[in-house]
Amino acid sequence: MKSFALILWLVLANGREQVLATKHYDSLADCQKAAQMLKEEHASKGRNTRSLCHLVIEEDTNVDEYGNPVKPKP
Repeated sequence: MKSFALILWLVLANGREQVLATKHYDSLADCQKAAQMLKEEHASKGRNTRSLCHLVIEEDTNVDEYGNPVKPKP
């Protein structure tokens, strides 16, 4: 299961941001390494970027639309 998502933004001159990439990784270290490589790649082109490695928490599908536990049918 992939548990970390990398989000990379391009910081525009007017202060706004634009999402450049999103990708999933198996570990925080892999995500941070990829983020650093992408930052350096864009910096060499004169682009300012910002990144975030975000822990992805798997959704519990054993609940109904109100968050109540759903009991398995016998």
